[in-house]
Amino acid sequence: MPASGGEARELVRVDGGKEVPFWGSPAWTPDGRYVAFLKGVKGKDKQWQLWRVAVEGGEPQQLGLNFTGQLTGELRLHPDGRRVAIDNVKVNLELWVMENFLTK
Repeated sequence: MPASGGEARELVRVDGGKEVPFWGSPAWTPDGRYVAFLKGVKGKDKQWQLWRVAVEGGEPQQLGLNFTGQLTGELRLHPDGRRVAIDNVKVNLELWVMENFLTK
């Protein structure tokens, strides 16, 4: 929804009976054209995929990054649009940074 007000627009809807819900905070891509988000893999415990959806609408796209772990809910995209950082807490604290992954 625009900061100045107006109608909210739904970008993605998850059917809880058929799909695993989203996890963590969505993140704008640096160019503002997409919102990236993490989504669980159906039937796979603690397995996640990185997805994006166009702000103007359309079908969500899986971006090809799959990983396993206990998430704490943070997804951050680098301002250059080519790297992503994801929190993963197990017994030890881990911070993953994927370079040259996202394309503009």
